[in-house]
Amino acid sequence: MGRRKTTTKKISNKKKPVLATAFKCPFCCNEKVIQCKMSFAEKVGTLECRRCETNYSTIINYLTEPIDVYTEWLDAANEERYANEERYANKDVSEKENSENEDGESGRIAVEPPSEDEDAKGIDLGDDEDDDDLLF
Repeated sequence: MGRRKTTTKKISNKKKPVLATAFKCPFCCNEKVIQCKMSFAEKVGTLECRRCETNYSTIINYLTEPIDVYTEWLDAANEERYANEERYANKDVSEKENSENEDGESGRIAVEPPSEDEDAKGIDLGDDEDDDDLLF
């Protein structure tokens, strides 16, 4: 009686996916110009564009990857852009309110519709048949 042969299973080492460390700059729109430097000793992650020289730094921990720092930078840039848009929108509204005259009227010109008397006087409303050949 012999012993059964055992088959050995091959151990497959799956390669860990490599995450990018060079990214597209959201300000100058060039590909692979953002370099990420991670200093775990100082707990600081730094991104810097080689073309437009913009940079961003944030606090990191031992689990942080370069893509995490990059996405955090994109989120911070989007928040700042939306805050600026709201500030300019509020500024435009306040300027319109401040542009009112002393009488309390706004600086806009009011156009009133023509009265029935003006229609009867023969004011041209542009309903001529000769204008049919004009193309807009």
